[in-house]
Amino acid sequence: MCRETAPSGWLSSAPRWPRRSSVGRPRGCDRRRRRPDALGERHPYTRACAVNLANVLAELNELRQAEDLERMAVAGFQPTLGHEHPDTIVSRAKLGVTLRALGRIPESDQLQESTHAQFVRLLGENHPHTVSVREGKRIPRDPEPTAV
Repeated sequence: MCRETAPSGWLSSAPRWPRRSSVGRPRGCDRRRRRPDALGERHPYTRACAVNLANVLAELNELRQAEDLERMAVAGFQPTLGHEHPDTIVSRAKLGVTLRALGRIPESDQLQESTHAQFVRLLGENHPHTVSVREGKRIPRDPEPTAV
């Protein structure tokens, strides 16, 4: 990471580079492009990183942190890409799996039912994403950062 200060938000606990001149920075390090506070919490790259990190945290059984990042990703995807965009639906489905693992079954069921209905309508009954949601599994797909 190429940051001198911690931004407010989801990366605030990440390690920081020590303060030093631009000559001493690692090659290719551009602070302006790598900082979430510079790109914004709703930037496509920030959202994609949040989803990727949430996947890793869920695999490590750090479910509360994964839930926070998944909620942030859904909140970023919905206004910019819309409710029917595959990245939004996949993020909501992953949140549903995390909520179930946390024991919040009613909330999980509601989310899984709505995402399953969307996938059936958009992709069909036999699409791998539809099957994964129906079986309560995490969808093996990460969003591609796209400019909006």
